[in-house]
Amino acid sequence: MRRRFPSIWDRGAGPVPRGLVALFVLLLALVPPAVFVEARLSGQLVSQPPAFDQFIAAVDSATPATARVLVVDGDLDPHDHLFLRAAYDLYPRRAILYAVAPGDVRAGVLTLSWTQLQRIARRERAGWLVVWALPAPPDAAGQTATPPASDPWGWALESAPRGAPPAGSVRLRDGWGTLLRAVS
Repeated sequence: MRRRFPSIWDRGAGPVPRGLVALFVLLLALVPPAVFVEARLSGQLVSQPPAFDQFIAAVDSATPATARVLVVDGDLDPHDHLFLRAAYDLYPRRAILYAVAPGDVRAGVLTLSWTQLQRIARRERAGWLVVWALPAPPDAAGQTATPPASDPWGWALESAPRGAPPAGSVRLRDGWGTLLRAVS
């Protein structure tokens, strides 16, 4: 005759083993705080520029998987949310952070030029340059069609870099974002 091992669900199986009780208490102690932390974090991660996802998806499709990408991040983004999001979404590409120093911004205008940013990209051996900047405000004659914008997320550079990008280097413009090929 086969001997049947008792289960905790059987009547008369005896008391519940202590190990199972300890596991149940441990789960009760760990699961609620983890759920609470996850709920708090998910609320924070939703606050991001909606157009940024679209731009990074376009960058993802425009650059090779082995690319090194220099991500220019402004000083208004102290926690580097823009860089971290770009690094996550562009994987397996290598994202390199270039944090704009507060001294590179005067009166709300970025003093770096496109050429300087491309030199920095070459120094970091990055073949691509990603810039997320507020569009230019209208000039004195009001010729710019883009209305002045605000960045409640604090992700964008205060203004686009000075001057015009080198000829043929712009690969993508989408909203506030610009992708450039670092020319030699």
